[in-house]
Amino acid sequence: NSRNTEHAARFCEEMRDEGWEIRMASAHEIASSCQLIHTATPSRTPLLRRDWFTTGVAVHINAMGADVPGKQELEPCLVAAADLLVCDSRAQTFERGEFQEAVSQKLLDATSVLEIGEVLDQPKLHRQGAEDVRLTIFDSSGVAVQDIMITQMVYDALVGQRSHL
Repeated sequence: NSRNTEHAARFCEEMRDEGWEIRMASAHEIASSCQLIHTATPSRTPLLRRDWFTTGVAVHINAMGADVPGKQELEPCLVAAADLLVCDSRAQTFERGEFQEAVSQKLLDATSVLEIGEVLDQPKLHRQGAEDVRLTIFDSSGVAVQDIMITQMVYDALVGQRSHL
């Protein structure tokens, strides 16, 4: 989804040239038909609204566009409606991440947000199969040390693959 149709059309064409099957869709269409959504925009107004999602359908949203105060990709009542809220850093998510607006509007208690490490340590919080119909949201506002470690893991995996060729 892009708010600029020309940019979206150019992106779709570039992805098709790379062999991907891709088409343009509205944010409403994405919300009502996708179970895994990734947002990465500089938006200052919500792209996804609560009333576009169907209750009882498993949906996970990765939101990574809100990285400074005032940016926002998700409607605050959508954030408040989530069954599980996870972030990379509580301090950052409330200051400049996706959950800042829901907390400031008092739609969300900050204690209900978990950091990714806490979730990884508690398997009962992980998806539990097809019957798990929770709405879950992960806000990634960006933590440099995590980015470095992920990069190291990817690099090590690629080097390991080369040595087996």
